[in-house]
Amino acid sequence: MSLSDVAGGDFLSDDSMDTEEFEQQFTRVTSPELDADHTPATMEQLCALERELREKRRRVLQLRHEYEQAVQDEQSLASAIEDDLAFHGASECLELTEMMCDILPVELREMIYRFLCIEEQLIPVGPYFHFRPYSEYRPLDGLASALSSGRDQIDHTEKPDPTILMPDSHIFNYKYVGLAVAAEMQAAYFANNTFSICDVEDGIAEFFQGVISLDAGGAIGILNMPGDTSAMSHMRMSVRAFKLVRKLQIRLKLEHFGQAADARDLPPGPIGIRERYAEERNFLRQSKNALHKLQSLPRGRQPLQLEFIIMTDLSDILRVEDRERCFINILEAYRNMFYAIKYDHENAIITVVHHDESVSPFPRTLSALWSLTKEQWEHEKALNHGKSTWTADFYLAPALLDASEGYGGFPASEQAALLRERWGIENVLRDREPKLPIIEGRYWPVGNGPPGWM
Repeated sequence: MSLSDVAGGDFLSDDSMDTEEFEQQFTRVTSPELDADHTPATMEQLCALERELREKRRRVLQLRHEYEQAVQDEQSLASAIEDDLAFHGASECLELTEMMCDILPVELREMIYRFLCIEEQLIPVGPYFHFRPYSEYRPLDGLASALSSGRDQIDHTEKPDPTILMPDSHIFNYKYVGLAVAAEMQAAYFANNTFSICDVEDGIAEFFQGVISLDAGGAIGILNMPGDTSAMSHMRMSVRAFKLVRKLQIRLKLEHFGQAADARDLPPGPIGIRERYAEERNFLRQSKNALHKLQSLPRGRQPLQLEFIIMTDLSDILRVEDRERCFINILEAYRNMFYAIKYDHENAIITVVHHDESVSPFPRTLSALWSLTKEQWEHEKALNHGKSTWTADFYLAPALLDASEGYGGFPASEQAALLRERWGIENVLRDREPKLPIIEGRYWPVGNGPPGWM
């Protein structure tokens, strides 16, 4: 260390200090002997700090153990309290329901069930993507996006309204209400409410496999709730839920239609167009087949009300000229199933709604497009007898692709004529009801199926 290194320090703070005094102070600070004298004191301090650090670490581990033990004790106590409440609650509920069964006739009990079980809003019993546009990958719960000023935007997991009476409620648990009342309440619940399901991730199949059941734990083993993955259970007194349900909303999730058709890296030119059209037809076939379970819906004197919501995002289709053609093919994919439910089930009432904010800010009701009479529908079925399906006979192929290349259907150049003669409309994204009569001819009732198509 030199004099210049400390020239601006405290050693020169006194203006009266002469050079000799300054040099004496400098020598005292930088003296090796003095540093050596202070070394033992410094090591002693370091050892003391190390002992203090070890003690603090030990204390942290002790506190962590005490915290974990306290959490376990709290959970155990909460579980014991819950079990005790459930036991006494079940006893009181059973006493009340047994008294109700002994005193009140069935008609009055049904009035009570209606008061307790009927909801004014839809009851969602779909899978995870019931509330969300479908995606191949699920986002992680609680994802956060950084915003300005240190704020966070949290991606909350969407769940049903907690005020809605869901099928797993304790009021359907026979341990609380008894076997007879549980069965009566379940019947009232499923027969009088409107349930909302969707077609992705086997949502429709899960609903039809769902069982109103009384398992060993007293819970109803039924359906997957949105965001949940509850397992089905097989128990005594099992009743299929769909045999009681009379009002259903079916959400047809097609927002990912464009992504599915463009999912693979395809070469340009005719080969890529053919491959992309094959992906499109495969997607439509899977969407159509997801509705086959609806043919199992019971037929009876009570009306069967079905609302189909076709949910698309046509702006996601990269080729603008393909958007109207693709939506026509979507309608064709569901056309025969909707007619079959409408006319082949007694007292069936169907409503078809299209939801796509890129087309209209408000949902469009398209029910009137299914305008064939029952006689016309029977005529169409008779002329297509022997075919398991004739849906693809009316698909529109993309431009530059010859529909006669083993695909069947019609070329895109015939789109306007097909809309007029088969659907009675001029623009599928604007018209909501037929303006023209359906004409028997090239586009109805028999289409252009490929050779050997069955």
